[in-house]
Amino acid sequence: MQSFSNLRFFCKHIVNKYGSPASASEDEKADEFHNVYLHKLPLNLKTLGVVAVACGIHLNSMDDGKLPQNLREFHDVFGDRRNIYYKKNDTRSGIENTILHEFREMIESVFAELCPDYELLHTIAVHQGRQQVCCGCFAPEKVFQGQSLRNRYGCCGALKVLL
Repeated sequence: MQSFSNLRFFCKHIVNKYGSPASASEDEKADEFHNVYLHKLPLNLKTLGVVAVACGIHLNSMDDGKLPQNLREFHDVFGDRRNIYYKKNDTRSGIENTILHEFREMIESVFAELCPDYELLHTIAVHQGRQQVCCGCFAPEKVFQGQSLRNRYGCCGALKVLL
């Protein structure tokens, strides 16, 4: 049995279920994240820390002065070592948002490895995808289906209301 303790297996799960990463909406990817990693656990910093450890991702806080100017977070991947860096004095919700953002960005390159025909998201599309997955995790579509909150304000509006 394969383990989801590697981002590659999560990405394979998406590909096996949807045929291609492009066939799964960002909300569906967020739902799969919930189903695979969170189950019925609350989405909070502690749970995301456990998910990060399970996926082999190291979470690192950094003082403002050590982060590149105008950067709130970033990640790096060297072989199998994955790191997410976030602003040390950020709010709890900001750090949670950062972890989900960077998780989504990390799986993008794995999707490209698994599916040679997959076209990587670029610039603004990457940010929008990251934000949609983040919002989908905090405010799953099934919770907001048919409700004007999500339709009127989009997922970012829903996230702001919930936080």
